[in-house]
Amino acid sequence: MSDEVSMSLDIEDFTRQLQCLEAATSGRVLKTAITAAALIVQNDAKRIAPYVTGNLRRSIHIEVEQPSRFVANGFIGTNLDYARRVEYGFAGADVLGRIYNQPAKPYLRPAMDNNRAAVLEEFREVLILGLAAAGV
Repeated sequence: MSDEVSMSLDIEDFTRQLQCLEAATSGRVLKTAITAAALIVQNDAKRIAPYVTGNLRRSIHIEVEQPSRFVANGFIGTNLDYARRVEYGFAGADVLGRIYNQPAKPYLRPAMDNNRAAVLEEFREVLILGLAAAGV
């Protein structure tokens, strides 16, 4: 009786799969997965954000950057000057001398906290679909 285990490995096929994986994750698949996951947070932040004129809700956007082939970062935020005051609150005078006593009305942090599991699941699903489409 032998305790021998045999295994064969097709190096060419393995190399091809690694090349497909690199091609797929170094570009649009990774960015698409990050964007799909970030959309969940963006939509919830727009729903939660206080509404007066609608400017704050409309300004919430996503930016995706890819500093290297296997790393992508998604950012959800706004470019409005007063958005930070809404999220964190503010008491005192601003640089123009206007006095505020504004309580916090968080919308970005709760949107991320409430959707953490859904974000991870969406990222995983979109990444798997993208890799499958790339033949990996």
